[in-house]
Amino acid sequence: MDQSLIILLLLGASLIALLLVVFARREAEAERSAARREAESIRQDIQVRLAEAKRREEQTLQREKELSADHRHAQQYARGLEERAAVVVRDERRVAADRARLEDERERALAAVARTTPEEARAELAESLIAKARADAEVELRRIERRTQAAADARAREILVEAMQRQAAATSAEHSTLWINLPSEEMKGRIIGREGRNIRAFEALTGVNLIVEEGVNAVQLSCFDPERRELAEVTLAALVVDGRIQPQRVEAAYARAVAGASQRHRAAGLDALSESGVSGVASEIVDVLGRLRLRTSYGQNVLAHLVETSQVAADIAAVLGADVEVARRSAAP
Repeated sequence: MDQSLIILLLLGASLIALLLVVFARREAEAERSAARREAESIRQDIQVRLAEAKRREEQTLQREKELSADHRHAQQYARGLEERAAVVVRDERRVAADRARLEDERERALAAVARTTPEEARAELAESLIAKARADAEVELRRIERRTQAAADARAREILVEAMQRQAAATSAEHSTLWINLPSEEMKGRIIGREGRNIRAFEALTGVNLIVEEGVNAVQLSCFDPERRELAEVTLAALVVDGRIQPQRVEAAYARAVAGASQRHRAAGLDALSESGVSGVASEIVDVLGRLRLRTSYGQNVLAHLVETSQVAADIAAVLGADVEVARRSAAP
């Protein structure tokens, strides 16, 4: 009887140990799965950052090539101007020398003709003086034209530079990320959701990576498409204001953001026209202008560049005494 009891106790202890081992293995497997998911997330983040760094490096190299090409073109243009100026100087000297030689020959010929009447001599002399005066006038007229052209070019550059300095419009460089401020650290947990379901739903729906970092009271949106970034920004801002974040509410907020895109386009177009001082533009054109706020060219926002162009044209027209409204509308967006 005692031996049976001992055997039962041993079997019970073995069974408990076996259960403990099974539980430990399951816990270890769960930890390994979490570690793998975290490693995969880190790897994807590194890949995104590497791709962004490579893109910025390519843009920098392209810009350096463009600057180098512009410098070479400027040098070639300067050399061409110098060569043309040298040719003009040589031609003027040759013409002056030929005119002096011809005048000497004419005077010698007139002196050799002893049988010329006084009237014929006076007529010949008057004709010679008129031709010489005409040639001198042509040379002086050419010099005046060159001086006038140089003064006009200098004045035009001065007017343009002054107009651009008065505007001092800021450029908007293209970015692939933006930050959204949060009211509290607790909001990060709501955005992530239970087991990350909220953040996964947000990223799958908007196509934008949502990066949550510790120690910063904000989250980061990363995407190369400016329209997706803008929709994700509006969606996340609405969710933060509401405070109740779950996949269904993410879908509803995204749908409202998509539906309100046309209103945001129109508002941006109206703001641009108001800043340019232009009115009476068709509503279809206003909508098209609003979409340009999400476009960039050579690192500058297209809509902001159009507004700046309108203001510069108005300043130039004011300096020249032209119609400011016509200039503003001609260069306006």
